[in-house]
Amino acid sequence: ALSSFRMALRYDPDNKDYRRKVEMLEPKVASLVAPSKFEKATELLSQGSHQEAIPLLREVVVADRKNAKAHYELARALFGGAKFKGDTGAHKEVLELSERAALLEPRKAEYQSLAGRVNQLVGDADRARVFFKAALQLNPKDEVARKALALLGSGNENKWVG
Repeated sequence: ALSSFRMALRYDPDNKDYRRKVEMLEPKVASLVAPSKFEKATELLSQGSHQEAIPLLREVVVADRKNAKAHYELARALFGGAKFKGDTGAHKEVLELSERAALLEPRKAEYQSLAGRVNQLVGDADRARVFFKAALQLNPKDEVARKALALLGSGNENKWVG
């Protein structure tokens, strides 16, 4: 149905009824294909093909705003990217993705730790502490969170831990 309405909209771009139908159907179709796209993206990530996985993960995050794992995996893929280091737009996106994953799945230590690392990198020591403390409560063996908290407590907020 969606492809039929899209085709009709190409021939009659001013038809408000067609446009409304497309706008109504697109999110529904996207949510139906999101699981298969997420599966393909995780397969690509396991093969080390992060750049190929990123567009698929973006689609999944848009289609399923409550998929914490997709938010986390996309944040990790972007966070590890070379362009992330100096790109403040990427910082904002990874910050939003990592925090959303941590909020959607508050019982996942690795989600809390990633949100802490990103906050530390962007210079928000207070928020970083909150996430690192949460990570340690969930996983007392999280050495990254432990070291980061020690560093943040010593006044070296901008020193990178990773």
